[in-house]
Amino acid sequence: MTPILFPQKLSHQNPSRQIVRQAPIARRIHPKQHVVLQDANGLRRALFPANVFLNKIPIYNTKCGKQPRAYRTWYSTMTQFDAILIPGGGLTPDGSLPPWTIARLDHALSLKDECRWLILLSGGTVHKPPPLNVNGFPIFESRKGAEYLVNFGLDPGKILTEICSYDTIGNAYISRLLFAEPLNLKRILVVTSEFHMPRTKAIFEWVYHLPPSPIEYQLAFNNTPDVGLSSQFLTARVEREMNSLSNLKSTQKIITNLNEFQIWLYSEHSAYATDKSSQPLTEDELKSY
Repeated sequence: MTPILFPQKLSHQNPSRQIVRQAPIARRIHPKQHVVLQDANGLRRALFPANVFLNKIPIYNTKCGKQPRAYRTWYSTMTQFDAILIPGGGLTPDGSLPPWTIARLDHALSLKDECRWLILLSGGTVHKPPPLNVNGFPIFESRKGAEYLVNFGLDPGKILTEICSYDTIGNAYISRLLFAEPLNLKRILVVTSEFHMPRTKAIFEWVYHLPPSPIEYQLAFNNTPDVGLSSQFLTARVEREMNSLSNLKSTQKIITNLNEFQIWLYSEHSAYATDKSSQPLTEDELKSY
């Protein structure tokens, strides 16, 4: 790629500080492109990969030229979030997406230009058998969601999925270990239904901030309408969510780091422990899974 030339301008207050006033130009730099700094005489002073350049040099307000914006990386100049996470919302008996899950996906789709990745979470649920495809294999929630996004024009290269988790706690833990830490995803938006949001927010804030962590995560949360559920089924689900949130708060008090969390998850949590089984749900509760 052709290098981009930037004149090197020096601050009178701090001559050692390199200032770039062409912030709109910085937005068009590809991370693999190179940037050439020039002095006042047009002589080459330095050659940087663009991702290093944009990490090192503060981008200044183009109007006043005084107040520095935050240090920007390539993706942060282009997007609001590193990733949008969409927890699973269940599947209907025939393997299709329920309306409340579609609402989550539609909201994430509306923000596709504000993130690098859309990450769909969940293999299914432990509360009922998975629907099967025509070949007799399980239909995974995250894969079904990915199909929906692709059918509406989203680039498959922006989508990541996981099929290891079977509840919201697993969604948070697996997404942190499989995606957030390896890909250095710091600014994360979690999108889920209104009925699901209080417990989801509590879980993700807990799991993502358990030490040790190499990243200082910045989590945001958007909820979507509880469409497709009758008042009877919604009331049952909200009541279950409130009870689960109460139990979660007790667990949070005794699980304070990632090591303790992993041991607890695979020895005490009914969705993952070898000698535990989930309590059966009522018919009304099952309608939202």
